[in-house]
Amino acid sequence: MVKSGKLTSGKQINKPIKILGIFFTYNNGLREKLNFENVKRCIETTLNLWKWRNLTIFGKVQIIKSFVLPKISYRTNVINLSEQKIKEINHLLFRFLWKGKDKIKRLAVINEYD
Repeated sequence: MVKSGKLTSGKQINKPIKILGIFFTYNNGLREKLNFENVKRCIETTLNLWKWRNLTIFGKVQIIKSFVLPKISYRTNVINLSEQKIKEINHLLFRFLWKGKDKIKRLAVINEYD
């Protein structure tokens, strides 16, 4: 039995535990680093593979929805993501979408198509 990071035998839990690809630890900073730094690199790699192709805006949105968001949503269903990490991932996605700076306001991009 575990109570506040210690086993009932009095031993301290120091190592993170990996369950179904997600790291769990009492240290929030370490948990976020272990779970999202690797995902961020994987997202960058995926987007770089598609960046050189001449895709339309709808094609890029489809790539983001199909390949990027599932990688993030799986982990965020289990653990919270800090505002800083959300901003970093948004920056990656919008930089891919517009090939640099934003061309239109982000609120206009996330609205309905109609």
